[in-house]
Amino acid sequence: MPNSKTHTDLTLLERLQQRDSVGMNLVYELYWAPMLSHAFRMLQDENQCQDILQEVFLTLWQKAPTLRPNTELAAYLHTLVRNRVLNALAKEKVKTNHLESFVYFVQEEYLAPDMFYIEQELAREIDIEVSKMPEAMRHVYELSRVQQLSHQEISVLLQISPHTVKRQLNKVLNRLRQYIKQKNYFFILTINILLFILFLA
Repeated sequence: MPNSKTHTDLTLLERLQQRDSVGMNLVYELYWAPMLSHAFRMLQDENQCQDILQEVFLTLWQKAPTLRPNTELAAYLHTLVRNRVLNALAKEKVKTNHLESFVYFVQEEYLAPDMFYIEQELAREIDIEVSKMPEAMRHVYELSRVQQLSHQEISVLLQISPHTVKRQLNKVLNRLRQYIKQKNYFFILTINILLFILFLA
C-alpha cells in the first residue's frame, strides 16, 4: 500500500491534470517552503530563489497533464529546483568571468583615463531618461537603485509581487538600453556593460 505522502502526491497530481487551480494552491502550500529551503541552501539568494520557484511551479502547472500518474511531486519539484539552481549558478559564473575580463581590459588597456567621465555621463543620462518614465516604473527603480531595497522589500512596500517588481525593473533596463543605442555613443559597448553592472550591483 502507498504511504500517505505518496497518496497525497497522487491525489494532487490528478487534480493538477484536471486543471484544478485549488489543487495548485494546495501544492504551493505543501511544497513552497521546503523547496525554497532546498534552493537557498545551494544559492544563498532569497530573491533569486523565489524567482526560480515561481518558474518551477509554473512549469509544474504547464507540464502536469503530461506527467506519469505515479509521479511523486516532491521528487519532481526537487529535481526541477536543483536543475534551475545549477543553471543559475552556471550563468553567474560565466557572467563573472566575462565581467572580470572586461574590467581588466578597461583598467589596463583602453578606457581607464576616461572611465570617470563615462560613468558621470552615464549617470546623468540615466537620471534624465528615468525622469521621463511612467510613475510606477520610476518609483520601483528609485526604491531599488536609490534606496537599495530588495525585490521582496519593494513588493511589501508597494503591495505587489516580487515578480512584478522584477518585471518593472527589466522594463526600465530595456528602455535605458534603447535610449543609449539611439544616442549612438562611440563607447556604446562600454556604456551598455556599465549599465548592466549598475543594475546588478
